[in-house]
Amino acid sequence: STPIVAFAVLRENMLEVLINVLADTLLPASLSSLPRGALDPSSEGIRARLYMRPCNDLRMCLTHRGAAQHWLAKPELLRTVLAVLRSMQGMNPYVLKTGDHVEREGNDWINAMTAELFVMTTFRIGAASVADGLSGESMVKKGAGAGG
Repeated sequence: STPIVAFAVLRENMLEVLINVLADTLLPASLSSLPRGALDPSSEGIRARLYMRPCNDLRMCLTHRGAAQHWLAKPELLRTVLAVLRSMQGMNPYVLKTGDHVEREGNDWINAMTAELFVMTTFRIGAASVADGLSGESMVKKGAGAGG
């Protein structure tokens, strides 16, 4: 079950690994030509949405208050997350277009918005879990007791 897996992830120090996998998936797609080395939405990793699997694993874990508190209590993990979020800023600058109406957004815009929303909501889940607690919180304690 999810609570047991979340507890095991913490016990085996895999939360750090998941966050680093996400960073390793996204940060190489940064371009020095974009503001502050922002991600390139046309890069293969962004187009293929390689960030989704580590994000989904992190979402599962960060719904549990203990895992989310662990994430926020470790400055190096928080710095990694902030570096990932910072790299997403400016990856899709808006350009004022005049003349013809844009009937459809381009693929780069879609890729940028999808990546940004997916990654940002992953970490918002963790922050909300710490702030309010989510339903899986008490189940992690039960799972921890069952595991030894």
